[in-house]
Amino acid sequence: MKNTRKALRAVDTQLKDVNKQIHYTGQYLANKSVYGQMLNARNKRKFRQEHASEISAYEEAVKYIKERFPDSTAPSIKTLKEEKQKLADRQKSLQARLEHRKADQKDFRTVCSNVDAILGQGKTLKTERDLSQSL
Repeated sequence: MKNTRKALRAVDTQLKDVNKQIHYTGQYLANKSVYGQMLNARNKRKFRQEHASEISAYEEAVKYIKERFPDSTAPSIKTLKEEKQKLADRQKSLQARLEHRKADQKDFRTVCSNVDAILGQGKTLKTERDLSQSL
């Protein structure tokens, strides 16, 4: 169960990372044209003021992508979504395995408590026999 939990946490971390990559790649692609228009605009300052949120989102995405992929080979959205699907499937299988292990552990604890109860009852019967024989 411990190993399954550890694997599930690792997959969750990878899934969060892929979601973040998808977010920034989408943000980059969505605002790339606005940034290009700013570069071609006659009055760049005015254009930047009018489209400040799109340009800052683009620049934020570029910064993330450059930090994450310094060799400039960021994966495509399609590749990232395929990876996300694989991780989601793996996450589901690990969650199912964890639930199965939890059920097994619960059954094991029930069996152990039943055995303890039987053995405890057996000890009580033995001591009662010993007491009755001594009287």
